[in-house]
Amino acid sequence: MAQQADLAGRGVFSRPASGLIRVAGSADVFIYNVGLVSVGIAIALNQYYGPSLYPGAGIWLSTLLAAAGMLAIAATFYFWSVIFPRSGGVYVSLSRGLSPGFAFVGSLVETVILLYYAAFAASLIVKVGLSSFLATVGVVAGNRTLLDWAASTSEPSGVFWIGTASLVLAGLLLATGTRRYFSVQKVLFVLAVAGTLVLIAVLLLGSRATFKANLTELTGLDYAGVIATAKQNGYQTGSFDIGTSIQFLVFPLLPLLGAVQSIGLGGEVKRIRRSQLFGMLGAVAATGLLIALFDGLAAKAFGYEFQGAIGFNSISGIADGSTEASVGASPWFTVLAGILTSNVLLATVIMATFVAWIWFWVPAELAYTTRTMIAWSFDRIAPDRLGYVSQRFHTPVVAIGLSTAGAIVFMWLIAYRNIAFLSLIEALVVVWGAAMVAAILFPRTRRELFQASPAASSRIAGVPVMVVTAVISLAFFALVLFLLWNDPIAAGPMFTLGSASRELWMVLGIVVFGVAWFLGTRLYRRRQGIDVDLAFRQIPIE
Repeated sequence: MAQQADLAGRGVFSRPASGLIRVAGSADVFIYNVGLVSVGIAIALNQYYGPSLYPGAGIWLSTLLAAAGMLAIAATFYFWSVIFPRSGGVYVSLSRGLSPGFAFVGSLVETVILLYYAAFAASLIVKVGLSSFLATVGVVAGNRTLLDWAASTSEPSGVFWIGTASLVLAGLLLATGTRRYFSVQKVLFVLAVAGTLVLIAVLLLGSRATFKANLTELTGLDYAGVIATAKQNGYQTGSFDIGTSIQFLVFPLLPLLGAVQSIGLGGEVKRIRRSQLFGMLGAVAATGLLIALFDGLAAKAFGYEFQGAIGFNSISGIADGSTEASVGASPWFTVLAGILTSNVLLATVIMATFVAWIWFWVPAELAYTTRTMIAWSFDRIAPDRLGYVSQRFHTPVVAIGLSTAGAIVFMWLIAYRNIAFLSLIEALVVVWGAAMVAAILFPRTRRELFQASPAASSRIAGVPVMVVTAVISLAFFALVLFLLWNDPIAAGPMFTLGSASRELWMVLGIVVFGVAWFLGTRLYRRRQGIDVDLAFRQIPIE
């Protein structure tokens, strides 16, 4: 009884203060979100898969459409961030605005998915970044050693160990202080932007004729021959098509989803209204325009049809029509740009730029997941230890360790089992869509909390702007889910009448575990004399 009284006396939360400190300014939030978009990943995926598998798609249009939808989503998450200026991501808004049980289960699903994408980004550092870097510079410099290293890094063991090292390094950076993490990000951001400007100059000044000549000289491939080989093996070119452009928007959307994840760090953001507004909407607008620009630059330098043909040959395993046999790397945008320059220094700058852009995704995804974990702990639905925040570094070191370990498991599956959980993004869309539903209902169901927040003053014809943006966002998410479900290239259905995907079983397993954990923990806490439901009626601790 004495123990129960002591636990109850601590209040509804696990402790009176989180231990996190507000160190992030507007620039930090903007860089965090831009980093989670990862311009490098977006350009690489767009230019490799778009022309090759979606001929006729205007990659620039797909990107702008995805960015337009993301602006509505970013606006809604901005309102959530000023209503609940705390760390914890969508878990906080769902637990206070919809259902605590759904919030825990949904955020658990979200956490696992984002850990997978942290590992996915780490694998791209190896494949798109390091391996392509070594291969391209090796070809340009005529260095056999670099080519051998490129081959070694692209092997499963190379992908796993280098990817794992990236994850561990990201975890250590996060653990040693959020302020230090943001400082490092600023330096890398400046370098990435400088390298991007160099790349833009290379593409603007480089000619198609130069690229054709360098392609033959460095790889032995003939520009027209690559296209002819692809067509002989089934590649079909197509004229610009709006329908195909809409279908492809899910590809640029995947990285653009990262532009709102600073909501997970709300408890560590200074001047939250200005910082989150600039950080979220600014990141969507800036990266959307930049990524769309690169589609035009790539079409000028390499040609849309050629990008589609060489990408098709690569995906189809047609060695004599792609760069794998001669360069030792897939024809990612970085490889083509390196061939265009035919210059060791410029190729090095371009490759390093893409590695920097891709790197941003890794620690940022880990950071988001850890804040969700500690929010569970503060609300007493996870062990108190999980919410431990170092007094020296003011970081959730236990949660960081757990997130890093989880991402490494996915790293092993990606490297050694070549597993791609494509349709997991559909589950993430459902969870985030629920946050939009909660935003629509919140002004009515939690009227007092809403009226006391800065979001209440933003209205259109008497209707809260938050509701308007949430309705638009929900419609956009419905479109995205429809596109993903009906596109086997991008994701495909999680289940049909006769079969179920492994992603579905994975999500169902997480849901069953999450429900059992939530109900069991609530019962356990009740026996301790703690009513966990009381926490969900209040704003989380700061």
